[in-house]
Amino acid sequence: SSYQRRKHHRCLKVDYEQSRSPTKMIFMRHQTIFVLLLVLTLYSPRTHGFHHTKCNREISAQFQFPDCYVPDMDAYNMQLSDASFLMAHDSGTGYLSAKKGISSATNLYAKNQRGTVYEQLQNGARALDVRPKLLQNGTVTLHHGAIAIGTALETLVQDAIRWCNENPSELVLIFHNNMAYDSNLSPDADTAVNALSEVYESLGVSYVACGNVYGLTVVETMEMSVLASGGYLLALDQQDAYTSFCGKSNYISDQIVTCYPNNRTLPCTNTKSPTHDMLKEYALASANNDATDSTYVLGPPQSLDIWPFNIIQGIWQVDTRSAASGVAHVSSVIDDNTKSRINAQLVNWIYNGEFNAVSLLMVDNVALNGNAIFSVLRNTCGQSELGEEECGTAIRKPRLRRKPLSTLSFAVTLSIYIFFAIWVAVMLRHYRKYYRPEEQAKRLEKDLKEVEHQFKRVMAGEYA
Repeated sequence: SSYQRRKHHRCLKVDYEQSRSPTKMIFMRHQTIFVLLLVLTLYSPRTHGFHHTKCNREISAQFQFPDCYVPDMDAYNMQLSDASFLMAHDSGTGYLSAKKGISSATNLYAKNQRGTVYEQLQNGARALDVRPKLLQNGTVTLHHGAIAIGTALETLVQDAIRWCNENPSELVLIFHNNMAYDSNLSPDADTAVNALSEVYESLGVSYVACGNVYGLTVVETMEMSVLASGGYLLALDQQDAYTSFCGKSNYISDQIVTCYPNNRTLPCTNTKSPTHDMLKEYALASANNDATDSTYVLGPPQSLDIWPFNIIQGIWQVDTRSAASGVAHVSSVIDDNTKSRINAQLVNWIYNGEFNAVSLLMVDNVALNGNAIFSVLRNTCGQSELGEEECGTAIRKPRLRRKPLSTLSFAVTLSIYIFFAIWVAVMLRHYRKYYRPEEQAKRLEKDLKEVEHQFKRVMAGEYA
């Protein structure tokens, strides 16, 4: 019958499903394992490379990978001269304060960084521009031109060592420049080298001449930079009387770009100012022009044995006239950097591949978007140990920090709040002194009774 045929088909179907169920279960199990492995591969934390120790929401936005991760440099295959470093311009000025040389308005144009060297490294710097000064008693301190910084070089180096200990996979370079001397001391190469060597030897840090790193790979440089307590730190200069810099500076006095070029041009603090295009042209020429050893022509060095590094000056330069104009605008180096958003523009230029190569990118105020600059530099194709699928524009661009309240703006805003608080306090005191709530209540009660009495009289007359 039809009923028996349907029943027979159902039994056959059940037998078939049961016969194939072991194979099906094995296939599904393999699928599940594959998916789990894929998820673990994509989302598990990376064990190699740099992880920022304070990976909060604001900081993580500046990194291109989750967990504030940046891959290690391609240390075995890359020459040190080809590696990209974010350099904090005049890093010693981060120690300037009202008690240490920044007591006048003019000196606002001597402070290029906020925070100690430890904080600058936390904010993305991997190279430090240090200006030492030798005192008569043999102590080495810091300076910025005529501005003395009452902090010992030893303090700066100790801060760098502490950061390297906490981040043992990263290489940090200290570059000396413009050695200064007490007025009764004469510049001398042996004197300078001996004074600096004493500081570094006491702290267990290698201090070498520029030529010692010529032709080395990154890993070979790291081998000579090992700290006994963990990490890699290396100090270097030309080891002459003025501890000259190990790279071509690309500083041409008649071509530098300042924030306040003249009275007819908008200052850099206005984002529509032509100074932004001028600085971009200057920076790109320093990296992309033909190699030359001429200090009067922008471009990378030709003789790497003399200059193993090339500086790209991503900063608003300061001269006497621009500093005076800046003070007249109630500004400073930090404020000019902040309001112009130049660090954010550097991130865009690097991410978009507008530099042929970056050796040392010098910036002011590394506290603002410094980690974003560091991230795009390290993730430029060819810089890290990751492949072509995880570099350059193949990964997302960092989300840049909003402009924080600048130093002077903060001071002005704080002053307004203090004035408002004082005004409120005065008004409250006046109120408490002349306002008597008991007397006011009695007067109000008396007035109400008077109104009630008048009302009764009116009503009595109306209905009489």
